[in-house]
Amino acid sequence: MQSTKVRPLHAQQSTDLMLLPLAAGIVLRQVRADQHLTQADVATRAHMNVSYISNVENGQNNISMVKFSRICHGLCVQPDSVLGLALKLMPPLDNAIRYRSPREAQRLIQNRMPKLLDVEDIVTSGFRL
Repeated sequence: MQSTKVRPLHAQQSTDLMLLPLAAGIVLRQVRADQHLTQADVATRAHMNVSYISNVENGQNNISMVKFSRICHGLCVQPDSVLGLALKLMPPLDNAIRYRSPREAQRLIQNRMPKLLDVEDIVTSGFRL
């Protein structure tokens, strides 16, 4: 059995974790868009409401791990892959929010952040339990 080394969070990192739902939502939206699926398609596959999927994609819900896994299953992606991309997205997202006006940050999130993501690898790997 492999041992996993757990790294402690620094104070700055813990405040950045507040951005995780937003970053994960951006990744999920990009995965969905790359698969040419609608929010309704994902909601049907995940057995959820369309409005809930929309809220998750917009970072408005503090989503449970069970619901997060169901959405990932509906998108045929590994949850750990989505979280990995979300964690990589957090520093530029944090920068956009801290050092720009709200309008500039929103524009950056909508237009440039998805281009920073390479979701093709996680989509082709599929979802395995």
